[in-house]
Amino acid sequence: MTLGQAKNVLVGGGSGFVGKHVVQSLLNKGYNVTVLTRSTSEAKTHFSEPSLQQVVRSKQLEFTTWNELKTFQKPIAAGINLTGKSIFDGRWTESYRKTLYDSRIGPTRQLIQFLSRQETQLSNDRKPVFVGTSAVGIYPVDEPNQIYAESTPLSVAKNGSGELCQAIENSISEESEKNGNAIHWSVMRPGAVLGPDGGALVQMALPFYLGFTFYPNGGKQPFPFIHVQDLANLYIFAMEKGLEGSTSMHGAVNGVAPDLITSKQFSESLSRHLNRSFLPLFPMPGVLLDVALGKDRALVLNHGQKVTPEKALKAGFEFKYPNLESSLDDICKNIELRPKWMR
Repeated sequence: MTLGQAKNVLVGGGSGFVGKHVVQSLLNKGYNVTVLTRSTSEAKTHFSEPSLQQVVRSKQLEFTTWNELKTFQKPIAAGINLTGKSIFDGRWTESYRKTLYDSRIGPTRQLIQFLSRQETQLSNDRKPVFVGTSAVGIYPVDEPNQIYAESTPLSVAKNGSGELCQAIENSISEESEKNGNAIHWSVMRPGAVLGPDGGALVQMALPFYLGFTFYPNGGKQPFPFIHVQDLANLYIFAMEKGLEGSTSMHGAVNGVAPDLITSKQFSESLSRHLNRSFLPLFPMPGVLLDVALGKDRALVLNHGQKVTPEKALKAGFEFKYPNLESSLDDICKNIELRPKWMR
């Protein structure tokens, strides 16, 4: 693999909330990025900043569709896949479950197949690298005292989230083996991803801004989280370890901050950072969220797991935002929650 080839990276779902941070971080490090998307014209609208338009003109940032991947010619050293319909966009009907599975597993298999063929185009000293996306939802929520590291014997959660995560991770190992183990692979298991421009925090913080300060289901449940920039850096860290030939980030990687907190601690801190600490926090009965969101979606808020980033820390990854306070200090300075008519 030449240095130039090692700089070419495909990012599936690169125009999404986490994906945009991954793409920007890759560009900052000098990589050539091709965003894989269903619609190139729509994806380009998410990269309209003048600085990004410049890298588009220089061909450092390009776009292609999943359908065009079959005939894509540029030698690629690594692929990061973040595709998938949001679990919060609808109730988990049978139809929506199928959408959740298809939007993740199909692209996962397709990108692994493409990268596996790259071995014949790249020199044999390094394998192409694939980094996929699962979630901490694979861990059970009924063992609140258990701390889950990647080395913990895995008993998959017996719920919709656990089944979806297991299907994703099985598809990665199966597709890799099916294609002759021609790639080095990792799979990220993110917790709640916090950022000022999307993701879980914007949805959760708006009610606080409007004065509805609450914590769900008693608030004692663990709340695994990570700052979006740390998660973007962790994806790239796993990719680079693979490009180096290291196995330190092979397999599952917990994409969470080292800070173990509860849902109530998160709500209390968020209230302070949004200057709503003068309003009393009140418990939100879990059954109300079950009714409002459906049990599968509400599970993420009503329950949680204690998860630690053991693999990342052992491999030498340094968190820029290792705890909740540092994460919210950064995010809440830049977050915009007011409706447009109030700005």
